[in-house]
Amino acid sequence: MKLHLKEESSWTGTMYDLIIGSDAVVFAGFETYRDRFPAKFSLREGSLERLEAALKLLELESWKASYRPEDVGSVVDDGGSWTLDFEFRDRRVLSNGVNAYPSFRYPAETSLHEERWHLLKEAVFSTIGFSVPFGWNAKRQ
Repeated sequence: MKLHLKEESSWTGTMYDLIIGSDAVVFAGFETYRDRFPAKFSLREGSLERLEAALKLLELESWKASYRPEDVGSVVDDGGSWTLDFEFRDRRVLSNGVNAYPSFRYPAETSLHEERWHLLKEAVFSTIGFSVPFGWNAKRQ
């Protein structure tokens, strides 16, 4: 399994860049994401199964390759962008958005609200938070 998430803001640049491999997590966080997780750590047993269940719930295989405000007749001049690259077994999902996201109603439908993207971030961060080494503290690193 491989999962790569990256989110950028037009105001601050990269917010975080996260890669989850089959046994490790590599995280770089900036701005509000700084020091949220160690730069690199191993996943605990059960983490990949938790993540797989969450990604299935969010129907990643139905996500479009690209989400844009123009899909819903809108124009957004600032905001942010995101990318998702997910590989699991024989499946691969590549998706991205610029000021647009998959909707709650149906993942192949574009929304100007973060909807499913927020759920994806929460599921991923919750899963890797479960694996953060006991006693890790950003101030002590």
